[in-house]
Amino acid sequence: MKTILPWIVAACATVSAPGCVITSGGSDGDEDGASDDAAEDVGEDEPDLDTVLIECRGDVDVEQTTQIVADFDQSIHEMVACGGLTVQLCSAIVTGVIDAISQGTNDATPDAWTYDGEGTYETDSAMAAMTVRFYQSEDTSFGSQGDLLTENLFLASTYLVGARVDVDFDPQNPLSTSASLYFDALGPYGELLGLGANPQSPINVDLGTWDQLSRALGNISFDADIKLDDTQMQTTIRYDVVTERMRANALIDGSPLIFDLQQADAARGDLDQDLLVQDWGIDFVNGSPGALDGEIEFTVEGGPLDYAGVLVYDNSTWGTPELSCL
Repeated sequence: MKTILPWIVAACATVSAPGCVITSGGSDGDEDGASDDAAEDVGEDEPDLDTVLIECRGDVDVEQTTQIVADFDQSIHEMVACGGLTVQLCSAIVTGVIDAISQGTNDATPDAWTYDGEGTYETDSAMAAMTVRFYQSEDTSFGSQGDLLTENLFLASTYLVGARVDVDFDPQNPLSTSASLYFDALGPYGELLGLGANPQSPINVDLGTWDQLSRALGNISFDADIKLDDTQMQTTIRYDVVTERMRANALIDGSPLIFDLQQADAARGDLDQDLLVQDWGIDFVNGSPGALDGEIEFTVEGGPLDYAGVLVYDNSTWGTPELSCL
């Protein structure tokens, strides 16, 4: 018999998660907001521990022996913030770079991200580290589909050197307003703007032109690697996941960010317990705020009681645990 544990979700909702924390700007993986949402999801139902693992628990302290599940869910919650940071980074590719070009500025790197100079973008904290790389989605004059893009993608000069916009505005006839995009030279990745291999300055631009440039940059593909080494209460949690490669505009348009598990485990030393992941199938779903969708199946072995469980994420920021006797 499986037993849903609303008290675990309620306990998680009161704790702020460390790790992939969005400092400002971009898609908001707001921890306070996520906690509020979780609290609303749980409602005011009192926990009913009388039915938890009743078929096998004997005189075991149920709250203590299942705390490792709550701690694991607390760390999985980091995926919401990491997914939001990925949306932030992709948004800067699709719209931030175009804004920088149109406004005559150069650097559109979003907050919380750093570039290593060799094609990797990083953000981290004391508990979690995340790296993202971008790739060509199509053959170009400078490379082939699937090649790692090693130039800094958030600098306007990577595409157009000395870009500036000249607007010809006639106050007597506003509908005749026109704009021209001037540049001194084509940058190393100028072709990614969708203007061909050798565009000439100036380029006549309107709103449709800016949209065209954004869509072209959105075709750039990316993948990410998330590593977490966390301690919650008495539990140590570690996991390493990678995302399936996808195009930046697909994530922004609502396609899920699929997490593929490389390794995951949790251990509680004082009870000599180990949480072992049996099946991992969760995705990040972009929204306001973002959420997780899917399930993680696991067993808890050692300590007072062995049992099996599933954490169910139904477009939610926290999992709903279902436990059953082994």
